[in-house]
Amino acid sequence: MSQLETRSLVERFLTALNAADWDAATTLVAEDAAIDLPGEERVIGADKLHWYLGQTGRQYRFHVSDLEILVSESGVRAAAEFTLTRNYVDSSDLPEQIRGQSVALQGAIMFEVDDGKITRMTRYERPAE
Repeated sequence: MSQLETRSLVERFLTALNAADWDAATTLVAEDAAIDLPGEERVIGADKLHWYLGQTGRQYRFHVSDLEILVSESGVRAAAEFTLTRNYVDSSDLPEQIRGQSVALQGAIMFEVDDGKITRMTRYERPAE
């Protein structure tokens, strides 16, 4: 893929996440994609990512802002750096101290793409300063 195509793919993926449109997000991910998430075991495949997003979507809503995307010349790799804001839902499923709270994190995702799909993602995050 070209740099522009890869940038568009990453932008569409993150836009779908912001909209909590798990179907749109996971159609951009390969069926055998390797997905590494902070504090989680590696997830393999778009279906497992869809399940993970659905589970976390019951606990909090998130929004990606301050987005910067870098793409390699080959278009095979990309990196997105952003601020991730989590707004925890007011649910009895969550510990009382975080219900309704909002947390900002510095985040980044490293992407690898092939044949128009995301084939690898590694997400990093830490508390915003």
